[in-house]
Amino acid sequence: MSKAKNQNSNNGAMPPSAEERAYQYLRREILDGSYKPGDRLREEAVALQIGVSRTPVRGALHRLATEGLVEFRRYVGAVVRILPMEEIEQVLQFRAVVESLAAELAAQRASAEDIERLAALCASMDKIAARDIPDLMEIARLNKEFHLAMLAAAGNVFVKRVAENLGDLNFMIRSDSRFSRASLMRSMGHHRELVQALRAHNPQWARSVMTAHIEATRSASRDWAADFERLVSQPEIDDAIARGLATDEVD
Repeated sequence: MSKAKNQNSNNGAMPPSAEERAYQYLRREILDGSYKPGDRLREEAVALQIGVSRTPVRGALHRLATEGLVEFRRYVGAVVRILPMEEIEQVLQFRAVVESLAAELAAQRASAEDIERLAALCASMDKIAARDIPDLMEIARLNKEFHLAMLAAAGNVFVKRVAENLGDLNFMIRSDSRFSRASLMRSMGHHRELVQALRAHNPQWARSVMTAHIEATRSASRDWAADFERLVSQPEIDDAIARGLATDEVD
């Protein structure tokens, strides 16, 4: 038996299936913004990109569709799903309840290490936001990390689990990457104030800051969501059909 086989048998690890590789690749590319809402996901192109056949890619796309990240459209195939404004509102409404509770709990339970981690993430976001041309995608990534760290600091596994279940849809909203500079700086200020509330171990303060933070995100989202949905949805599909892009990916 080869050394590699011995290692696999010792640690019990199995290499990921072709479908799992395709799933992880597509999920990562969607969530980091490489594939944007409305982008077409061609099975053949994805298969060539990661070195698998089209069958596991098709399976991966269907898995992503069940998670709300992908949808299938007639004559076109799989596209990155565009969240309608109603759904964006519902996601943010839910976050306002759950993450405000998490902030309150974190003010009571966060360790000094938890708070310093959040403060370091704030400093990193502030540094990027202060640039003449901020890297908004990097801020969005750090913002996600900040909110996940705050949820972990809350010390309630059920609150954390419920919030994380909506995490991917929330990240697709990517509101940080569409904020005006004024809205962006307000968001950075909320983060700093939340850290202050945690250091003060003041649950009511922490809850009110988080509520205001997410409500501000809801307000900013309304400013761009309707126009964005209109720009990247049906007109693009109609154009694709007109150019004869209907393929055997739709079956």
